[in-house]
Amino acid sequence: MFVETINNKGVRHMTVNKVQEGKINRSRTLNLIRIRPGVSRIEASEILGLNRSTLTHIVNDLLLDGYIREEKTARSGERGGRIPIGLKIVERLILGIEWQDSYLRYSLSNLTGQSLKQGMMDLMANTISQFTDTAKKLIQNLENEFSDRISGVALGLPGRINPDLGRVISSKPLALFETNLTEILVENLGVPVLIENDANCFAWGEIMGRREFDGNLVCLLLQFHSPESQQTWDQEIGIGIVHHGSVYHGSGFAAGELMNSPVSDELRDLFLRELKEQGSSDMAAIETYILTLFKTLNPIISALDPHSVILGGEFFQHSLKLEAALKSSIPFKWSFSDKGLWEVAQGASSFFIRTIFTLPGFNESALLKGQWEKVIKLKKNQGGTHVER
Repeated sequence: MFVETINNKGVRHMTVNKVQEGKINRSRTLNLIRIRPGVSRIEASEILGLNRSTLTHIVNDLLLDGYIREEKTARSGERGGRIPIGLKIVERLILGIEWQDSYLRYSLSNLTGQSLKQGMMDLMANTISQFTDTAKKLIQNLENEFSDRISGVALGLPGRINPDLGRVISSKPLALFETNLTEILVENLGVPVLIENDANCFAWGEIMGRREFDGNLVCLLLQFHSPESQQTWDQEIGIGIVHHGSVYHGSGFAAGELMNSPVSDELRDLFLRELKEQGSSDMAAIETYILTLFKTLNPIISALDPHSVILGGEFFQHSLKLEAALKSSIPFKWSFSDKGLWEVAQGASSFFIRTIFTLPGFNESALLKGQWEKVIKLKKNQGGTHVER
């Protein structure tokens, strides 16, 4: 927003980059309209600290370009007189997908974060080609059902993921290592794609669910994976760390990734057997597993000092059997995810939306950062399957 210049006397000073300032104000205005549907011009001017003439100019441009629309918004308590005119973003479809070794879960959302449809599909093989074939069919079916094109896709997957470069550093459950996954998926799916760690997607979803949240959270995602060549299960506990309203990745995108399993294979297998048992279970085995798991996790959580701990994955799926053991093992404020089985898929779409609405000038080398204009107005590729608006 500011650039350093030197005047004719050799004195350095900062001047405003008007072009960059204009881009930032345009992005701020559209994002405000997105998160506060029905906001008026006067309200937007006051919230953003922009004078009314500047705000009016920006709004008129956004209306002309088709990004927003006007809508009469009579509010409770208002009687007679002129009905206020509110502003709303013109919605687009964003698809969030959780990719695990034997299935995918999806959540189709709009730009305000509202989930429109959710579902699950089995994967016959643990390969990129199997995933892309399934995702292509899913995209085509959803576009036909909603008579609109999908503007972007975001994936949450297990392992160390570099979302800025769209690169899988390592994902043992998916057998992917040093893979430029985003590049492959964009070529095959024909839409903008972002990827992120599954526990981090969980965390992004919790942030969006707490509008304008700037606090700290720890999101714990428990998953079990079964390699095709084995009859055993690998356990994975992912930690999504929210620091001041944003997900913390660490210097090597390994934040929240435990190097070693905190629970023995024998205890894990016993725990899984009891979870799958119909009817009553051996609660002692369940309690021992949870207690052992949180002996490792509690010091980590304590050091992070979050406002709250949110549990997802197997924690949620088996909440009835696990709740008592969790209450006795976690000395922090905690709750199950209110997004149910879709915490990763819904969080992936939240991550995509958050990324494209990042203000210009902040880490612009990262994929799609601040690129809402490019994504929303993207035309279909020649020969693509996407439905035109």
